[in-house]
Amino acid sequence: MEKKLETRSLWEKIFAGIMITAVLCMAGILAVCVLKGGAYRITYLDGNVVSLQDGWSLVTKEGSEDFSFPNDYACDYGQDIILEKNLESMKDVGNILKLQFLHLKVKVYADEDLIYTFGEGDLPFSGTPARTVHFVKLPQNYDGMRLRLVLTPSLKGREIYRMSTPVLGNTFSLLGEMLHNEAFALGGAVVLIFLGFCIIFFSFFVHRLKFAGQILYLGTFALLAGVFSFCETELALLLVRNSYLVHTGDAVALQLICLPFFGLLSINCPSYWPKAVKLGAILMAGNFAVQNVLNFIGKDYRYYVLGSHLLIVYCVLLIAAILILAVKRKDKQVVYYILTFVPIALCAVPELINFYWLGFPLQGFFFEIGIFLFVLLQIGGISIQIVGNYQQATRSQMFQEMAFTDYMTKLRNRTAYQQRLDSLSAVRSSRKICCAMADVNHLKQVNDTLGHEKGDALILETAQALEKVFGSIGEVYRIGGDEFAVILENVTLAEMERLEQEFKAEVRRRNELCSFPVEAAFGYAIAEPEHENLEHTFVRADNAMYEDKKKYYNSRGRQR
Repeated sequence: MEKKLETRSLWEKIFAGIMITAVLCMAGILAVCVLKGGAYRITYLDGNVVSLQDGWSLVTKEGSEDFSFPNDYACDYGQDIILEKNLESMKDVGNILKLQFLHLKVKVYADEDLIYTFGEGDLPFSGTPARTVHFVKLPQNYDGMRLRLVLTPSLKGREIYRMSTPVLGNTFSLLGEMLHNEAFALGGAVVLIFLGFCIIFFSFFVHRLKFAGQILYLGTFALLAGVFSFCETELALLLVRNSYLVHTGDAVALQLICLPFFGLLSINCPSYWPKAVKLGAILMAGNFAVQNVLNFIGKDYRYYVLGSHLLIVYCVLLIAAILILAVKRKDKQVVYYILTFVPIALCAVPELINFYWLGFPLQGFFFEIGIFLFVLLQIGGISIQIVGNYQQATRSQMFQEMAFTDYMTKLRNRTAYQQRLDSLSAVRSSRKICCAMADVNHLKQVNDTLGHEKGDALILETAQALEKVFGSIGEVYRIGGDEFAVILENVTLAEMERLEQEFKAEVRRRNELCSFPVEAAFGYAIAEPEHENLEHTFVRADNAMYEDKKKYYNSRGRQR
C-alpha cells in the first residue's frame, strides 16, 4: 500500500510540473506578444512579390477618392465598389494578381477589357461567395495599364465587406508567400486533423474500456479544431473551389468546438455544476441547429458568430467555476484535470480580443498553441489512467493466479479444480470428459527416511511428469498433499491407455535420475455425456487409481 501511494504521489508531482511549465510557457508567449508585438509583425513578401496596398482610387457617383488596403468597407446591397489603380512595370515580378475578398463578387478589367469574373456561376453550392481567393492573370506587359476592380456585394442591406491587400507576382512566389504567412496555422491544422482521426479510431478500438468516452471526445475536439484552423487559411480556398463550403466548415466547426468539452466535464467532473454542464451542451447544440437552419434560408453565418463566441466564453467561465469549487473541496484529482483546460482557455481570450478589437495578424497562433497543449495534457492524463488500469489489472490477475495456483508445483489447485468441475457440470454437451487421478507412492517412506525436503521433491517430480504428458491436452490439478487430478475432453479409451503408458514411462525415467524412488499410481474413467455426474466419474477414477496402487505394492510384497 505504501508503495502504491508513493507511485501515485510521484505521478501527481510529474503532472503538476507539466502543468506549471505549460502555464508559464503560455504566460511567456502572451507577455512577449504584448510587450514586443510590433517586432513580430513579420511580412514574408520576397523580391518577386509586390504588395499593391496604396495608390488606389475609389470611384463613386460623386467622383473619386483615395483608397488603401486592407479595408473593411461599408456598402449597400446593389451598389458596386469600383476601385482603380495605374500599374507600373516591375522587374522580376510576375503578372499574376492575387485578390482576397469576403462576400463580394468580382470582375477585373485591364483598361476596358474584362479579364476575370467570379459570381453565381462559380458557386455550385450557394450563390453567396464567402471569403474567396482569386488568382488573376494580367497581360504580360501591364506597364501603364489601368486596373479596375468591380466588387458587387452579395449580402442584402448595408454590410461591412472585408478586402485584403492585393498582391502581384508569379504563381510560385504567390503560393510561397501564402505558405510562409500560414505555415504555422496550416501545419497545425493538418496535424490536428490527422491526430483527431487517429484518436477517434483508437477510441473505437478500446470502446469497452471506461475511458473510451474521454478518448472519443478528445479526438472529436482535435478534429473540429483542425477543420476550423484549416478553413481559416487561404490555401483551403485554393483547394476547394466553392468558397462557401470552406466558410461553412469554418462556421460549423466553431459552433461545435466546445461540445466535446462538456462531454469531458460530464465524465471527469460529474459532481461539479452538472446542470451548468448539461445546459452548455444543450445551448451549443441549439446554436448549431439554429445557425444552420437560418443559413440555409439565406442568412449568413457571420451574423451569428457572436453567439458561438459567447458560448466559448460560457465554457471558459464554467471551467473557472469548476476549478474554484474543486480547490475549495480540496479535490486534487479534479483540480489537476481542470488545469489541463487552462492553456486553451487562456488562448481563447486573446483570440476573441483580437477578433473584436485589435485586428492583429495572429493567424490562429494562440488558438493552436492552446489546442496542442490541451490535447497533449489530455493524452498524458489518459495515458496515466491506462497505465494505472494496466497495473491494477496486472495485480488482479496476479492475485487471481495466486488464488487458483498451487504454490509449490505451480499447477492449478483444488479451488480451481472444483470451479472447473462446477462449470463442466453446469454445461454438459456431447463432449466426452475423461477424469484421471494420480497419487504419489513411497511419500511416507521418503519423508521418514530422507526428510520432508526430499518428500516435497518427490511431489514436484510427479507434478512435472503429469504436466509434461497431459499439460498440452488437458488440465492438471494438485487437489491434496500427494493427490493429483487431470481433466481431459474428447479423448477415447485407446488414447487414454496410450497416455497412461507415456506417464508411467516418464515416471520411470525420472526414477532412474533421482536419488529417491519416484513412483505414482494412476487411474482414469470416462464420463458418458449427460448420463453421469462428474463427481461420480472422479470417484470411479479414484477407485481405479487405488487398484493400480494396490497392484504396485502387492507386486513388491509389502503394504502401503
